[in-house]
Amino acid sequence: MPCDSGRSAYEESERIIRRKLDAVTQMLCWLCRVTEPEVIAMNPNLVAWWAAHQADDARREETLRLEVEAKRQRQEALAKLSPQERALLGLNTGRLEP
Repeated sequence: MPCDSGRSAYEESERIIRRKLDAVTQMLCWLCRVTEPEVIAMNPNLVAWWAAHQADDARREETLRLEVEAKRQRQEALAKLSPQERALLGLNTGRLEP
C-alpha cells in the first residue's frame, strides 16, 4: 500500500492550486504597485481587481494592527497584576505566594 498524506487527490490539487494562485497574486500585486496608474487604467478588469485587492489588503492590515494592539494591551494589563492576582485568575501555574 503506498504511503499518502490521507488527503484525496482533489484536496491535494486544491492545496497546490491555492498555493500557485497566491504566488501569482503576489506577483500581480507587486506589478501593480510599480506600474504607472495610466497603464493599469488601460484594463478595466485590472482596475477592478487592483481596487478590490487594495481594499482587502487594508482590511487585513487593520485586522493585524488590532490584534497586535490587543495583545499589547493584554500584556500591559497583566503586568499590573501581582503574582497572587495572576494565580487567583488562573493565569499562571505557579503556587500562590504567602
